[in-house]
Amino acid sequence: MKMRVFFNNFLIFALFILIFFTNAKEVFSETFALSAGDSSSQVFNKAIKLSNGNIVLQFTLSKICPATCTPPFTDVPCDHWAINYIKAVKDAGITKGCNPPQNDRFCPEDVVTRAQMAAFIIRAIEGEPTNYNTNPYFSDVPSSHWAFKYIQRVKERNIAQGYPGTNLYGPEDNVTREQMAKMLIMGLVSQGKISEPPSDYCSTGAPFDDVSPSSWSCRYIKKLKELGITQGCNPPDNNRYCPQNLVTRAQMATFIYRGFLSSISLPAEFRFYSPTIPENGTIPLKYVMPGAGGQNVSPPLKWEGIPSGTKSLVLLMYDRHPIADNWIHWIVINIPTSVTEFPEGASGRTITSPARELINSYGFSGYGGPQPPSGTGQHPYVFRLYALSVSEINLSSQPSYDEIIRAVQPYVIDYKEFVGYFGG
Repeated sequence: MKMRVFFNNFLIFALFILIFFTNAKEVFSETFALSAGDSSSQVFNKAIKLSNGNIVLQFTLSKICPATCTPPFTDVPCDHWAINYIKAVKDAGITKGCNPPQNDRFCPEDVVTRAQMAAFIIRAIEGEPTNYNTNPYFSDVPSSHWAFKYIQRVKERNIAQGYPGTNLYGPEDNVTREQMAKMLIMGLVSQGKISEPPSDYCSTGAPFDDVSPSSWSCRYIKKLKELGITQGCNPPDNNRYCPQNLVTRAQMATFIYRGFLSSISLPAEFRFYSPTIPENGTIPLKYVMPGAGGQNVSPPLKWEGIPSGTKSLVLLMYDRHPIADNWIHWIVINIPTSVTEFPEGASGRTITSPARELINSYGFSGYGGPQPPSGTGQHPYVFRLYALSVSEINLSSQPSYDEIIRAVQPYVIDYKEFVGYFGG
């Protein structure tokens, strides 16, 4: 008996090694193992595909489910990779099942519709909605539709607005992974947990190889990855997101849990701001050059929640008015991660090594405030903070805007910015 067990285990091990050393293409589920320490089961599914797309081998390795396991649904056995997530969303009242009125099945491999997506997200955020407009927002979602109240609420919470240029929501259409990314992120935005990523969020690079920086969904997918809600679609490499793939109900349970139920799924948001300069507000006079009536005092700046893996920060302030041609007002490189603010008047006084203030476009080191040419109107001054994966970068003593971008771009993990205005 022992010899048979040994031989079976040896065959499984040999098969495992053979698979990992083939040139075959590997296809995995979004999450192929339950969380570490799970007491019910651990599952590892693998399918091997040849270049012609035919699956030639598929197998599952799993621990035996203990006798105490009670599956949440009849079609979600104890060794299902998503059982913990499915059980969590059921216990939270986010799903009841897929076959009312019995609701003894979950249909984990069925694809999610846009109506179901609305129900999942709204139940996760606010439970069963009771306060919503009873006049339909969409012509294809009448008040008699089972998901009417959920779809009304995703519209009211600005989570989904329907198809652009139409009055249609498409409740029975299937949800793609890129559509899901936007709805999840906007759901978190509607709760006030995060800010909506700006339209140029991917200007420093895309989060996955198959997501174009210019695509409409890139900013939402990038944010989803940063929050740890998705790792990718092709473990262990996870260099692809598969934005056009459809979302299964098992995958959706996983995403909903990570985004709305897990207390560890949302790291502190990276924030950068000035206590004295409101976003899109006017820069106070004391921070402008004497020639414009000010004192050229550097403004106070604060930041928090820098991304994991950050080794240094770079501060950049520039004028993006067309006539200014990205005039550099302030550039500080190699800021240690232990620094979380520059107090008012820090330039030239309290910014010390290894941080370095370089020469601005005026020709002197440190901060040079706004002094727009007369008659050119208000100028937008961009304050930007880069989080870099290296502890230092090298730049010339008086770099141009293009030089700065080229120097930081290979190492950018994330950046935040705000804009202040001055001029008349």
